[in-house]
Amino acid sequence: IHKCAVNTDKNKLVNDRLNKAKDLAQKSQYSDAVSEVKLVLVMDKENKQAKDKLLEYETSLNKQKAASEPQNNLDLAYNYFSAGSYNNAKETVNSILEKDGNNVKAKKLLDMIEEKEVEGDLEKINRKKIMELYSQGVTLYVNQDYDGCLKTMKTIVEIDPDNMQALKFIDKAKAKISEKTESQTARTLTPASKKLVWECYLKGINFYQNDELEKAINEWKQALKLDPTNSKIKGVLDKAYKKREMLEYYK
Repeated sequence: IHKCAVNTDKNKLVNDRLNKAKDLAQKSQYSDAVSEVKLVLVMDKENKQAKDKLLEYETSLNKQKAASEPQNNLDLAYNYFSAGSYNNAKETVNSILEKDGNNVKAKKLLDMIEEKEVEGDLEKINRKKIMELYSQGVTLYVNQDYDGCLKTMKTIVEIDPDNMQALKFIDKAKAKISEKTESQTARTLTPASKKLVWECYLKGINFYQNDELEKAINEWKQALKLDPTNSKIKGVLDKAYKKREMLEYYK
């Protein structure tokens, strides 16, 4: 009687497991279904129904894995691509296309990867070119060829508009060119012209301090006609123009 009861309990457990495996398989949860059937075979290793179901569910599980593998690999490739790991992304996509050459999503991603590779190659070329130009520009600046330096640094900015080092050298070269031009202009002025420029400058200062703005501007404009590159006069004249604009605004 005891042996009979044990067999009855065992059969019940086997049937429960097989029924659970069947329910799981119907939900396409083949991995869990396989696990349930394997438990049955632990209890009854000769159970034919369990052996048949194990083969059936394992076959379905393998098909399921094969069907989901391209999408899983594609997701992996997209992750590589988003992280900027283009070599790994390309290898993964190519492995997908080897098995499924018509995979539209994989083909599209491959195009995106190749575009990024081209951009990367261009960036490397530009980086090398910028380094060469920068070295040339600095050498030109050291050798006091400020025009050449300015031209070279402007070429860099055309390639890389935010290149701060090139932008700084552009400002420095412009300042040197301005200084050089002022110096050359000053040397060409006659002593009488230099004296007149200075007198106009001082008169303008006097008018400006006495709030006679228009007279100050006229004096400085006259001085600038004689010495067009004089930065000091340009500075005070600019200041006067701004003050006049402000006064007109508040009238």
